[in-house]
Amino acid sequence: DSLVRIIREFCPTWIGIRSISLFIEEVRRVVTVAQQCVDVPVILGGPIATALKERVFDQVPNLTHAAIQEGEPVLAALLNGEPLHQIPGVYTRTSAGIVGNLPAPPPRNLDQLPQPDHRLVDLNMYARQLSYAYNQRRQGVLVTSRGCPYSCTYCFQISEAPVRLQTADRVVSDIRQMVEVHGIHDFYIVDDVFNLNRKRSMAVFEKLAEANLPARLYFVNGLRVDLCDEAFVDAMVRGGTVWVTYAIETAHPRVQAMIRKKLDLNHARRIINYSQRQGIVVNVNTMFGFPTETPDEAQTTLDYLGTLDH
Repeated sequence: DSLVRIIREFCPTWIGIRSISLFIEEVRRVVTVAQQCVDVPVILGGPIATALKERVFDQVPNLTHAAIQEGEPVLAALLNGEPLHQIPGVYTRTSAGIVGNLPAPPPRNLDQLPQPDHRLVDLNMYARQLSYAYNQRRQGVLVTSRGCPYSCTYCFQISEAPVRLQTADRVVSDIRQMVEVHGIHDFYIVDDVFNLNRKRSMAVFEKLAEANLPARLYFVNGLRVDLCDEAFVDAMVRGGTVWVTYAIETAHPRVQAMIRKKLDLNHARRIINYSQRQGIVVNVNTMFGFPTETPDEAQTTLDYLGTLDH
């Protein structure tokens, strides 16, 4: 009922939905409700559309449009009034079947993209929900880079474009604007690999320390522990980091090789323990149930966790 009310009050020209495959049932319900409320195009994007392409229409029978890969070119074309069926990256259900267009090149210079207008977001509503870091505060979600050069078998990459980074100045400018204008103090970084470029990462931390902004950083995703060392952790702390997630996935050598994620587990243990000693809350991601993984191999990961200080 609340979704129906919001849609009718807003009177949209079109409705965009983003999702991952896990929430396919919710996508079906939202698409159905949206189409019952208003007679406007409903466009599904995000990882689920990019992964499935035309097959997403089989999964969501009421769906009429889907947009693949990165969304800015599609949104810009929509706002310019281009017909949906002609926009690069858009798939359309027609009487003759599913028709799709090749996507436009993704944005290469992330600094040229404008910051989202947070005046359009009810930040207090988000503050009433659990955040990525399991707290309830006004949230600033940052994507300071796009892309990943690694090829872990369990991961999905939405774009084939190379890794692209915002500059340190742009990252700090965005944080400053959200602190000073919107009263946001908790920032959740969801990059694929924030610390891929060490020089840029260190510059972000040092510039934040110099700015002395009342900002807390949560790396709920996007830190490769094998690219961290003690100096990097110290810089994170100076920059205001209070939470990190390090992804181990598995501690068994065979499974590591199978999923193409070969970590030096001794190095990872050292950095995890050091991060905790520096006062950072550390979350360690693990995965169980890989194809062919045996109970004994899974136990290896549990045993590894037991060797950590906390």
